[in-house]
Amino acid sequence: MLDEAYGDWDWRYVPLARDGWLRWMTGDPDFDSTVWWLAERPGELAAYASRRPTGCLKDVAVRMPGRGSRSGP
Repeated sequence: MLDEAYGDWDWRYVPLARDGWLRWMTGDPDFDSTVWWLAERPGELAAYASRRPTGCLKDVAVRMPGRGSRSGP
């Protein structure tokens, strides 16, 4: 989902293989899985958000066609 979201607006974005991404994400000193949220539509992941323990928003990603939707992902 993050590859899709970042790739749509950042031409410099380079996707990481799953294992590399997992090491990069969980190796962050601010990593805390309790501040990740997932939104689902029936049968699929629709959106993701995470924040740092300091309260700063880290990532938000919404799959198409939920982007820009008033009804949510």
